[in-house]
Amino acid sequence: MLDYPINKVNQNLIIINSISEWRKIESFLDEQKKFFFELIEENSNCSAYIIDSKTLQTRYEINSNSLKNYIETGIETGEFAPQYPVSTCVEMLITTLEGLHFNSRFIYSHQKIVSDQIKIIKEQLKEILVVI
Repeated sequence: MLDYPINKVNQNLIIINSISEWRKIESFLDEQKKFFFELIEENSNCSAYIIDSKTLQTRYEINSNSLKNYIETGIETGEFAPQYPVSTCVEMLITTLEGLHFNSRFIYSHQKIVSDQIKIIKEQLKEILVVI
């Protein structure tokens, strides 16, 4: 069973230090989208999905720490001027991605739905972070 591409996402983003923090967030979301596409392709074979709390906690910590770092660095460099506390922005994004993860695994049958959702997430997050 596939699970979030945590290490792949973080490894890919580590090597792109010269790009903006916003672009790193976009890349993070693009990697999530690719993963969700894979879930849609395999969801017809998925009758049950069990994940332990340790795996969920690890996924949460790695992804939230990465996003928190991108946002805080963007604030320090003047790229972001968020409307809300960093922790609130990160929690909103992680919660939304968890919903997409679930829906991609069990409900969605078309990649366009995920593409549209990721597009909306990017647009909303750009406004929330006040990307300068």
